[in-house]
Amino acid sequence: MFVAPNIKVRGVKVASWRVPNRVEVDKDSWFFFVDEQPGANWEHQAKYILVDKISGIVRSFKAKTPPREILKLKPENPVAVNQLEMLKRTAKLYREVRLERLIKLSVQEKYALLVSGGWNASYNYSRYWNDLAFIYKALKKKYKYTDDEIIVLYANGAI
Repeated sequence: MFVAPNIKVRGVKVASWRVPNRVEVDKDSWFFFVDEQPGANWEHQAKYILVDKISGIVRSFKAKTPPREILKLKPENPVAVNQLEMLKRTAKLYREVRLERLIKLSVQEKYALLVSGGWNASYNYSRYWNDLAFIYKALKKKYKYTDDEIIVLYANGAI
């Protein structure tokens, strides 16, 4: 469970990763985010919860993705602490890593970039590898991609 550090004031809209106006705050309220399946890939059960500052009335909204402000929320249990740390590391990678620094690409008509892996080494499930292998084979056989046109980023790069 995560909590916003400040009261959400009436009229504010809480955005999800996919929906800019996911929840509109109708009364000054505390905001909580509950991930019902921590560690799972997104598009799973979660909740946005508003608790009215004055009356204490609780309103719950079903969700499938975190709020956009997830990195600003305060984790309220050890699982959430770990989850937030992983999200922060991922966000840092997105900001700092540039694909062109990692891979020298020649000028070609097409490329395929296959990316997969768990959120840590313990969660690099075989199904992720199997999914990549399936797509890789389809690109080679059906779409006639060459090895030079397929870039695979799997897990931490060691596999």
